[in-house]
Order: sequence, then structure tokens, then C-alpha cells
Amino acid sequence: MRQVESENSVMIVDDSIAEKPYTDKNGILRRRYDHSRQRNVKGLNSMTCLYHSQ
Repeated sequence: MRQVESENSVMIVDDSIAEKPYTDKNGILRRRYDHSRQRNVKGLNSMTCLYHSQ
């Protein structure tokens, strides 16, 4: 990323939780703290990263 970095660029990182309350716990699904709901939920955590530059 440093090779294409410029003054007019931005990196946006977002993490999301897809709540799965009725699915059995496994290696991917587990309890996570959801800041938007202010409580722990069982779900799948994903991260999205976007880099925009002119």
C-alpha cells in the first residue's frame, strides 16, 4: 500500500457482526460484543477494507 499511497487517498476499515442466534457455536461463530446493541451476541465477524486514491 505504501507504494501507491498519495496525499489525496483514504483507507476505510469497517468490521461487522452478522448475528446468528440459532446456529450452533463452531470455529467461526462465537460470542462477540456488539457495540451498536451494547451487548454480547453470537455471530460471524467480518472486516471490510477499502482504499481509494486518485
